[in-house]
Amino acid sequence: MKKNEYFIYLNQKENDQAAKETSLEIKARFKNNPDFIFILFTPGYNPKKLSQVFNLTLKNPNLFAIQAPLLIYKDKIIEKGLISCCLNKKDAKIKSLFIGSQNSEKIEYILKKYFREIRRKNIKFISFISSQMNSLSFLKGIRFSLGKLINFSGAGYKNKYSSQENFILNKGIGNGLVSLILNGISTNTLYLQNFIPFGKPFNITRLNPKQQIIYEINNKPAVEIYKYYFEEKFNNFIKNRLFPYYPLGIFTKNYFRLLTIIDILEDGSFLFKGNLRDKTQGNLMTLRDAYPKKDLRKKLEKSEKNDAGIVFMVNSLERQKILGKKAEKEIENIQNIYSPKKEIIGIYSDYYLFPDEETQDINIESGGLLLNVWE
Repeated sequence: MKKNEYFIYLNQKENDQAAKETSLEIKARFKNNPDFIFILFTPGYNPKKLSQVFNLTLKNPNLFAIQAPLLIYKDKIIEKGLISCCLNKKDAKIKSLFIGSQNSEKIEYILKKYFREIRRKNIKFISFISSQMNSLSFLKGIRFSLGKLINFSGAGYKNKYSSQENFILNKGIGNGLVSLILNGISTNTLYLQNFIPFGKPFNITRLNPKQQIIYEINNKPAVEIYKYYFEEKFNNFIKNRLFPYYPLGIFTKNYFRLLTIIDILEDGSFLFKGNLRDKTQGNLMTLRDAYPKKDLRKKLEKSEKNDAGIVFMVNSLERQKILGKKAEKEIENIQNIYSPKKEIIGIYSDYYLFPDEETQDINIESGGLLLNVWE
């Protein structure tokens, strides 16, 4: 993308004022409305009022907005604010698709109908899933409608961070899931997590993948794996719900895939989010630290040398809690590597979705971060 084909703007004023000033900045930048306007906003802004101001000032733009508990703008974590990202690239087509149903068959039907006349290999598919939506139903609908889709990423929430709606879609607001379909924009998705295994490998010996419950590890109640390693600190570990800090690492051919434990049930079972099968081998994992700049440069070197563009980051709330003050330094290092060619914006989420290059299936994780590079 060329510099004049996109525009990014941060406003941290109150509800109506932020929307008005952002709309005027967009009008000043473009003679006509840009092809697509992507808005990120934190809780505290009224989605209905934002929608009214944007539609009135910009006269019914092609608009999509998502609420997130924290935002990312360049090298900063934003606790309150509104970020606008306008795209106006020649020959690019960007559409949004809202689905409110949690029924996987309904999702499958809508996606099949929508993609019937689109050449799938040319698109980038990004989905945002609110806490009311069942992520497994969505993934099931995706698989049945589109098969194995490597050009996919997404973000989702298991917690509700505001009493208001999550999405603004043109003139409407709502909850459910929204997918962006990008055609004509060069895209690349990079996955970073920096977790390392500790302790001995284990086998998951009994689970219910549909209900997302792990009953046994090594033929013992699942919780015993934490009791074994934390010993006298185990009760404090459970009381303070520290298990997200030590996710399960599921071993694939070349790397560990993180499996997030959402809760530990009374019988010692794990409630988890992700894809899992019986007889799977894994390890407990721990975050080594924030990525140092030299390691980041090695991982990002292929994408940092290309043209101008946008880096849309999906970062993990769990990662931010673990790293503390180092979380912003990590983002600053990423910004320094990409700057001045590319600008970074992004959101924090409870979990993210990304394609497994080996299986071409979709993984659900938290604890790492995704970088969607748009050029």
